[in-house]
Amino acid sequence: MTYGGYAGKLLRVNLNTGVIEQQDTQDYLPDWYGGRAMAARIAWDEIPPGTAAFDPLSPLIILTGPLTGTAAPFSGRTTVCGISSQGYPVEWYSRSSFGGHWGPELKHAGFDGIIVTGRASSPVFLKIENRICTIEDAGELWGMGIYLTQKRIMEGYGRDWRGLAIGPAG
Repeated sequence: MTYGGYAGKLLRVNLNTGVIEQQDTQDYLPDWYGGRAMAARIAWDEIPPGTAAFDPLSPLIILTGPLTGTAAPFSGRTTVCGISSQGYPVEWYSRSSFGGHWGPELKHAGFDGIIVTGRASSPVFLKIENRICTIEDAGELWGMGIYLTQKRIMEGYGRDWRGLAIGPAG
């Protein structure tokens, strides 16, 4: 059975190994419908108790919802979930969301979300093009602010590219 509003695939990126896999979004449907619900299920299944925010085992979960990329009001939200350091010294699972073009572009690229685990040995970024995700060297972008980072990516790939950047503090 298919469920409306979903592109059908999640990207799983392991920065330790460089392995990128695709998982069917339907593995979580209909019980975990929506970005926040699906992220909570993934976190429950995959984050071991006591995992710290910056532990390579701690996944960064970025998910769209079934209405992301549609004309529905307030539908352009993207959810970011994981263990958060904001509660230090007792770090806990938390979530946030953001709007803009990035979530709808991810959905139009064929993916409902990205789950990132591991830690890269050097600065990298994920590039998604024609339903293919690759891990690219980000050495030249390292230390830049988010606006300059996005500007450089658009200079290299084109003005239609959308970026999600963490900035120097990240």
